[in-house]
Amino acid sequence: KQMFTITKKGVGKVKIAGCVVTEGKLALAPNHLFRVLREVEVEDEDGNKSKERQPVFHSKPGKTSLRYYQEEVNEIKYGSDCGVGLGWDGLREGDVIECFERLSVKQTL
Repeated sequence: KQMFTITKKGVGKVKIAGCVVTEGKLALAPNHLFRVLREVEVEDEDGNKSKERQPVFHSKPGKTSLRYYQEEVNEIKYGSDCGVGLGWDGLREGDVIECFERLSVKQTL
């Protein structure tokens, strides 16, 4: 939606993305990571151009913050407005932020 810059005590200026949760929820947990997708123009081997979303950034655990208005929160539900800080200055309007859970599954034979 829109980009904001806030001053965070002990950190300095931080870029926050104003967002709306359009599917599922956003949550902060040790095994939840965020990635930023950006629409880029690609060209196939025949020279045809098209646009597709490609990952441009993956968050590091513990570097992400979620805000609901001025309050820092751990979870944002579907349909809610929020602010997402990823600790990355490359965010642009139009980027898509995905939250996903990294699972460890024991291998069996």
